[in-house]
Amino acid sequence: MRRLLLALALGLVLFWLLASYLPQLRFWSPVAFHPRLVPWFQGLLLVGAVLFVAIQISLLWAVRRFPSRIPWVEVSAGSQQEPRGVSPLARAEVRIDRRLEYLWTALPLVGTLVLIGVTAHLIGG
Repeated sequence: MRRLLLALALGLVLFWLLASYLPQLRFWSPVAFHPRLVPWFQGLLLVGAVLFVAIQISLLWAVRRFPSRIPWVEVSAGSQQEPRGVSPLARAEVRIDRRLEYLWTALPLVGTLVLIGVTAHLIGG
């Protein structure tokens, strides 16, 4: 089942790429701009934007709740024996730089909000 879904997803992406560069494959263009379908597309855009923003906010919340330090004991708790060839430096505790995590998590959110604003402005006229 996974292979079928993967093949379907890759096939759709390949078709989308081909259709982007070959105008004769754009059979959906007249359908996409039909006046009765525009509100549906706007609704889908709104739902997708709300879902993406909600996911990004939940990631920011997860970064806030994530501990700043994780001792080596917790990192290696899943293994029964000491792994071979692990240097003493690798046994140090894991430290998380929250500012960097916030930055990398907030950048897609800010970019998405800018795109939503520009899109809403262009759709609104």
